[in-house]
Amino acid sequence: MAAEGKIDLKDFKVFLYEDHSVVIFPFLISTDVYPEWPMARLPHVDRRLADMVASGLMSITSQDQAALTAHINGWISPLDYLPMHECLMGLRVEPYKDLDTLSAAVGKGGRYIF
Repeated sequence: MAAEGKIDLKDFKVFLYEDHSVVIFPFLISTDVYPEWPMARLPHVDRRLADMVASGLMSITSQDQAALTAHINGWISPLDYLPMHECLMGLRVEPYKDLDTLSAAVGKGGRYIF
């Protein structure tokens, strides 16, 4: 919005998130930074192929053409997604929009696999 001239960043006070594990993050932030764009191997995918893809992704730097084209800084090791799931559950948005309905349908002892 600032780039489009819709807001002036001087009108905002940003309380920076102090997570030193996030070395490069190109945006002003005031909340937790949640992982995005995860990659996962499905059971039918050969493990060696998955390892090669993961290795290739991990080798991308912020200056590589692939990163520049995708507007990303590269890939990192998997992060903890639990805080993101808790946030989505609290907001009752997808995939947890109907969580209360699902809980009632499953009943006691039911399990969800995420």
